[in-house]
Amino acid sequence: MVATIKSIFAVLMVLVFTGVPLTDARAAEWPTGDPQQDAAMAAGEAAYEAGDYVRAKAIFLSLSEKGHAKAENMIGLMYSKVKGFEKDRVQACDWYERAAERGYVSAQLNLSICYFQGSGRPQNNKFALKWSLKAAEQDNKNAQASLAAYFLHRDRKKYLYWAQKAAANGSVKAKALMWANGEGILVPDLTAIDLVCFVVMVGWLDKPDDYCD
Repeated sequence: MVATIKSIFAVLMVLVFTGVPLTDARAAEWPTGDPQQDAAMAAGEAAYEAGDYVRAKAIFLSLSEKGHAKAENMIGLMYSKVKGFEKDRVQACDWYERAAERGYVSAQLNLSICYFQGSGRPQNNKFALKWSLKAAEQDNKNAQASLAAYFLHRDRKKYLYWAQKAAANGSVKAKALMWANGEGILVPDLTAIDLVCFVVMVGWLDKPDDYCD
């Protein structure tokens, strides 16, 4: 029975991992050293959280003119999620790229997803891996878990390396992947609640990858 459940779960995990949800990384910090810009970013985030997308859009666009990478990433998310902008995956990926080039980790992961999915960018695993690695090497657990999923059936050594890295950083996504593939002994702190949360909230309801962490 357990083996059957794991087999079904492994299939679900592959489906989840091949369509990685965009990372809603509003918690990530991007201090500019400019109190006015930091205050404006906080106001933009508050407006976004409150559903005032017109105000959030205006603030983020203004900050983007000053090269504010976190604001650029948020504009990309708003294009992707149809919040304040018409849905436009090309524009979303363009904004992610601007922020990614400035070194903003969450944008690097989001840009990698553009290439992995072939949405807003031509499908290209080489470019996807380039940006995933940049984010993963800066200790982004979502990027590490995504790399683990990518290498699962391609390179076991790399799969385990990134899965264990992500799991050590608290990624339920990585822990669930390891459990589904018979390595549950390596993640003894994974609970049934974690598994259900990930499959339902992330896999089916499209919550952020780290929603259950």
